[in-house]
Amino acid sequence: MAKQCPGGSLIRGSGLGPRDELVCAGQFLLGCRYQLRLGALAALRGHLNDSFMFSRKAIELCAFAARVKKHPHLGMVWLCAADSEAAYDKYWGKFPPGKLFPEDHQILGNLGDRYGDCSKLMHPSVYSLAGHIETERTATQVTFRFHYFQVKS
Repeated sequence: MAKQCPGGSLIRGSGLGPRDELVCAGQFLLGCRYQLRLGALAALRGHLNDSFMFSRKAIELCAFAARVKKHPHLGMVWLCAADSEAAYDKYWGKFPPGKLFPEDHQILGNLGDRYGDCSKLMHPSVYSLAGHIETERTATQVTFRFHYFQVKS
């Protein structure tokens, strides 16, 4: 018999009925845990910048959960986003970064800062390549080395 997922048990054990926002919350909780594990594994493998992609997604899932908790009707907007292009456009308009990470909210504002840092380090920017590239200059040439594993010792 397959082992029960603790997140699913937590939701089932709450005694609350399967409302839209609770279905979303369960998916956000389980997705966040999954992304955090992938991020930890990437970091342990020496791929530090790769871990930021997973951290960013985990942070975003937390912010989605907070948004749906505050506005439960958005649970169905999120759940139905794949139904049509119009449904996706509606979802996209309801979950922008400005609404996910309000600066006046202590926790979400802090998460928004971390989300921004993760974005800088996961997108193809100078920030994301800086930890991989090493240069060596001599009088006659410049040598570039790309380190696939950022942990050196």
